[in-house]
Amino acid sequence: MVPEEAHYENEPSLARDEGDRVDSGVSAVAPRSDAWPACCGENGAAGQAGGGRPCCEAVLESLGDGIVLEDASGQVRLNPAMRALIALCQPLLGVRRDASAMEVVDLLIRPGGELVGPCDIELPAAHGDSLTLNLTPIPLRAPAQGRMLVVRDVTSERNSRRDLYAFISQVSHELRGPLQHIQSYAGLLRQVGELTSDQRAEFIGIIEYEAERLGVMVEDLLQLSRYEQGRLVVLKRRMQLSQLVSGLVARHTLRALSRQISLQERVEPEVWVETDPLRYEQVLGNLLSNALRYVQAGGQVLVTLTRENGLAVLEVSDNGPGMAAETMGRLFEPFYQGPEGRISGGGSGLGLSIGKQLMEALGGEMRAESCLGKGSVFTLTLPASVPDGNP
Repeated sequence: MVPEEAHYENEPSLARDEGDRVDSGVSAVAPRSDAWPACCGENGAAGQAGGGRPCCEAVLESLGDGIVLEDASGQVRLNPAMRALIALCQPLLGVRRDASAMEVVDLLIRPGGELVGPCDIELPAAHGDSLTLNLTPIPLRAPAQGRMLVVRDVTSERNSRRDLYAFISQVSHELRGPLQHIQSYAGLLRQVGELTSDQRAEFIGIIEYEAERLGVMVEDLLQLSRYEQGRLVVLKRRMQLSQLVSGLVARHTLRALSRQISLQERVEPEVWVETDPLRYEQVLGNLLSNALRYVQAGGQVLVTLTRENGLAVLEVSDNGPGMAAETMGRLFEPFYQGPEGRISGGGSGLGLSIGKQLMEALGGEMRAESCLGKGSVFTLTLPASVPDGNP
């Protein structure tokens, strides 16, 4: 934890050593002496841990955070992590290649000539991403003299927070739609005096449908959370995948007929795998539902299952609208809806993301190929086995 003394203002700047050059962006920075400053001495605060100066130096040299240490005389030393950070920062700050290490440090901590800290700074990069550093100045307690600057690369933490906020925003947006429908039609049922039995049944049907959508979305979110936390339960057993696939296709046949879609299967017999049948059925069921949702009347959906090179390979192909390259690049992101509107289509928007994660949990893989206007192919693979368990 950073002590309260760290929150200071108008402290003198860290001393510069014009002889300390960053020659190539990756070279070490030579200090004024080969030893760490006197504040790491045997009688200093850092040295009282029991190992003296050698122990202090070993700790500072091995830390993953960048350390700039300055003693009372102005002697400055950088640890290897700080040298690496300077190499990263140098091109982003636009300083010359022969700039001293302390010039780079000063640019980080004193924009406009004033010392700033503790704080986060963001350095934009040419390729569009950026580097985020957390700077924490820490005065050393007596009897040590001097101060220390701790520099951490918090780019991954920043990106994680940004992704989390975006996810929460998207979840809120997705939940708002069904809730608004439920509230609207419930209000109509209460306020409208005379409703025919057909109108009442229609309003109640819409409320039930939207409530079911909310239930599916919440369950999908819980499943996604379990996977991310490593709490997803997978119960594998050896089974004949051919039977599971044929049975699931048969259960979707009536829906295909009602939409005038040709649903066909070409399932190779005796394809055995070790998997969780409920989880695998969930993934395949979602793929079939998506195909029947987007393929137009008169279209075709084909399910094939073969054994190839030691793998059980299942494909769900259709001649539907297909997807553009932009959509394919983000296909498995939670809640992503491409410009074709193919991804959610009234579902939770999480099915493909969860499906991909489920296949990975089962020891397999999900991949997709598509071309706008020419249909899509989704492929599920699992290691194949035979009834006696020999690969």
